[in-house]
Amino acid sequence: MERINNFSLSEQLAYSTVRLICELDNGGTSIGTGYVMQFLHNKENNSCKNVVITNQHVIENSNKITMFFNINENGKPVDTEKRGIVIPKETYQQLIVKHPEVDLCAIDITSMILAWQNMYKTNLYILPIPMEAIPTQNDLEDLKQIEDIVMVGYPIGLMDDYNNKPIFRKGITATHPKFNYNNKKEFLIDIACFHGSSGSPVFVLNEGSYSDKFCNVHIGGRIMLLGTVYQNRIESTNGEIRVMNIPTSSIPYTVTGIPINIGAVIKSETLYDLENMIKNKQV
Repeated sequence: MERINNFSLSEQLAYSTVRLICELDNGGTSIGTGYVMQFLHNKENNSCKNVVITNQHVIENSNKITMFFNINENGKPVDTEKRGIVIPKETYQQLIVKHPEVDLCAIDITSMILAWQNMYKTNLYILPIPMEAIPTQNDLEDLKQIEDIVMVGYPIGLMDDYNNKPIFRKGITATHPKFNYNNKKEFLIDIACFHGSSGSPVFVLNEGSYSDKFCNVHIGGRIMLLGTVYQNRIESTNGEIRVMNIPTSSIPYTVTGIPINIGAVIKSETLYDLENMIKNKQV
């Protein structure tokens, strides 16, 4: 990722995530995290598709999704001014593609955001994550068994509402990202994943310097989008370990058990599948 407006890499990520509030068909509310990816970037004419990535279970059975973005003035964000973009079911169903194998989906917001900005004569400040942030297999091979990771999102719906900023949490890799945990396109992280964290992006993020698996020190920043949080592990009252999608409300925790702070992350390589689906759909 290139540095923009003199922001650090971590500061930029604050403008790449969006809080999702979904009004459900049963009258309830689902809260989760999404993040904006830059699909189908054509460097020749500088065109692209901006899509919001989240888990399918976040928006399941919703009749309306609200996403929140900062206002853009002269190419810079106005942190204390945000706008909620409401997407009714009949609209997002035309804009969405769902991964056939993993709990991920992509909502193409390109034309919707452009129409909204033209209608209200107000620009929105969004910093999409480029596909180049997805690590190659060689990049993953170079990672240590234990890497510091950063998760960005809205645990229990918490955020800096005044400045429209997400919450950053730090943990470590619990299994090596180069391996498919239990033969699935995922790996585990050691971090607290509460309701609202569903759909949160997970990064290796180093600002200043970092060391590789051979203890060589490298000067300069490094960022890799490792994947998207979607599950955690719960210990039930009888000691059984259960695997469950991260809830979108607090209710399942009170009836199911105690989180043990082990989350599952869908590998970012699956985003290439969604990009191809968007390309074929051309929404």
